[in-house]
Amino acid sequence: MENHLQTLKKHLQEYRETDEALKNLNQQAGDLRQHRKAIETDMSKILTLPEFQGFEKLELSEDGSIVKIQRPNTWNKPWSLSKAELLDGLDEYFARNTNPTADECYEFLVKRQASKMVASEFAFERVMPSAKKQKKF
Repeated sequence: MENHLQTLKKHLQEYRETDEALKNLNQQAGDLRQHRKAIETDMSKILTLPEFQGFEKLELSEDGSIVKIQRPNTWNKPWSLSKAELLDGLDEYFARNTNPTADECYEFLVKRQASKMVASEFAFERVMPSAKKQKKF
């Protein structure tokens, strides 16, 4: 049993060290996400200027990656529906319809949610060039 306790203690110490390392990495990742968001906010301000209205993407010459620009009111956020929103939508649909159908209910819920999904802010996505397109010498 003593041998197992020593092994267990060793594993617990390794677990603690690993857990601590993950917490530190998560904190660093969160800090980087905040920094990226601040940069995106600054880029958004510049891209609202008239001379940048036609820009849909920017290429980074250093690595060939492309930053796609999604402007407000031109793209949809990922679709989501909370349980409360679903219940409200169902209540509204069934209160209005005397002969409800599944298809009509579905269409009603999609139409009702669609306006909420239109993005009101800029979004950016960095895309790396495909390895197939790159020539290697």
